[in-house]
Amino acid sequence: MNNGNLNLRLVQVAEFLNAKFEGPPDLFIARLTSIETGDGDGIAFAESNKFVELAHGKVAALVLGYEMDSLGIPCIRVENPRASFLKLLLKVSKQWEVTPGVHPTAIVHQTAKVHPTAFIGAFAFIESGSEIGQRAKIYPYVYVGKNCVVGENAVIAPHAVLLESVSLGSETIIHSGTIIGADGFGFFWDGEKHCKIPQVGRVEIGDRVEIGALTAIDRANIGATSIGTGTKIDNLVQIGHNCQIGNDSLLVAQVGIGGSAVLGSRVTLGGQSGTNDHVTIASGTSVGGGTAIAQSLPESGLYYGYPIQPFTAAVRTQSIIKRLPEIMERLKAAENKILELEAKLAKTSND
Repeated sequence: MNNGNLNLRLVQVAEFLNAKFEGPPDLFIARLTSIETGDGDGIAFAESNKFVELAHGKVAALVLGYEMDSLGIPCIRVENPRASFLKLLLKVSKQWEVTPGVHPTAIVHQTAKVHPTAFIGAFAFIESGSEIGQRAKIYPYVYVGKNCVVGENAVIAPHAVLLESVSLGSETIIHSGTIIGADGFGFFWDGEKHCKIPQVGRVEIGDRVEIGALTAIDRANIGATSIGTGTKIDNLVQIGHNCQIGNDSLLVAQVGIGGSAVLGSRVTLGGQSGTNDHVTIASGTSVGGGTAIAQSLPESGLYYGYPIQPFTAAVRTQSIIKRLPEIMERLKAAENKILELEAKLAKTSND
């Protein structure tokens, strides 16, 4: 990485984005920045006039929408400021740049196949029967077990582990410390002890998947644990054996998925949410952070809370919970008044 260094003139940035600019063409843009951080030599993006106001005096230039007021700040006009800024981020990113080849300290089994354009870093270990595709990058101290397949342009960061029979699609990224293909948590009680159930399945991960640091994805008992194309998984996520995760889903930090759960496509699970085993979640469903999903969600929607509810109902429930002490006091007061009235009525009837 180069920490966002751009080192271009304003006119050059505009040419790269195929856009028009306002301001001195020779204005030097040293790096990318954000409005929050601020940088007198940097360029940021703003999606509303509110953020332009915040940027005034803090940045050298902005990437703005066509109709926005620049407030005199040099700018580049585009249709989608965020998307254009992403193009600049991709331009400066050097995160995965390496020279193809196998490091002398790496160990590659004689039956493994490594494409000549791939990179195998220092002290990496590639087991028998595995295949490393075109322009794949295996960083130092990575372990790739037997009969694994790493697709073209895939990246495995330092200290990640692929155990036996794991396949990665093209352009998939595995971050440091993640372990894919460990045994699923399978045991049965024989009346005296917990007996291990052999986990002989595999893990199949699609194209353009990104898996964060220190995440664990268990191999299937039989068959495959699968992660669909385009799905993004955050740090510290646990996915149990035989889970099926659809395409373009998002699993945020510390999510836990019980074994054999089935998530459709475009499912979003907020941080620290989790599912029981064998539940099914419909495509297009979003679940708020910290939610326990004990039963299947067959209809797509926005859910939250414990017990889990549709979001609007959950918000009402939470507002009531906050008022419970007040409600209890009012109930006690009403109860005391009723007792007083009953006592008066009893006295009157006795008289």
